[in-house]
Amino acid sequence: MWMIYLFGVPNQNRTAVNGGRSITIDGPSGAGKSALAVELSQVTGLPVLETGYFIRALVLSPDLYWDKEKVLKMAAAPTAELLSASVTVHAARLAAHPIVRSFVWHAVRQLVMARPHIVVGRDGAKNLAGMSLCSVALTVSPEIGRQRKYHAGEVMGYSGQDLALVHNSYAASSATWQLPSRPMDITVDTDRLSPPEVLMQVVAKLPPDYLYSDPGHETIDLSGK
Repeated sequence: MWMIYLFGVPNQNRTAVNGGRSITIDGPSGAGKSALAVELSQVTGLPVLETGYFIRALVLSPDLYWDKEKVLKMAAAPTAELLSASVTVHAARLAAHPIVRSFVWHAVRQLVMARPHIVVGRDGAKNLAGMSLCSVALTVSPEIGRQRKYHAGEVMGYSGQDLALVHNSYAASSATWQLPSRPMDITVDTDRLSPPEVLMQVVAKLPPDYLYSDPGHETIDLSGK
């Protein structure tokens, strides 16, 4: 039997205990990558890097292409404009450009070398190859992924044409995603799982040294005993 501490909230005075290893989360749109990243951050104390926010920042301010620090600041504190439907659609198109992807992953690699992170983005394990990390792949069927993204768009306040544009953009993005060719450390099919259930499956497979072991926090027994 082993216990895992899930409810500690990380802050600047707490550090992860995994010896400097990052986590990458890959998967198609609607698989639940961002939701998992937020929850894993609570479990591990690792900050989250959303590569999609980097690209959104470039959509709003193309002149920031060579200013990684400003891009990072925009990505770290996403505004309503950054998350708008028009930026979402343009970012999906921009993400297909090899030069843009190279820029984003170069910036991410520099950050991860300085401090371990949870990195959310397509081909994260491939782009960070050679670094010490745990790779996670989430899968979802195209239909369920589209349903989730459509619902997320409604929650974001998208409507009418904007909702249709975002829906079509995500559908096109999902259609091009393939399970990474390199073996992933953890793979979870999220079709019939809620976000908490996805978290439990991933946490159960994470090396124990990724997790907090603070006796002051509530524990959950994953052994089934």
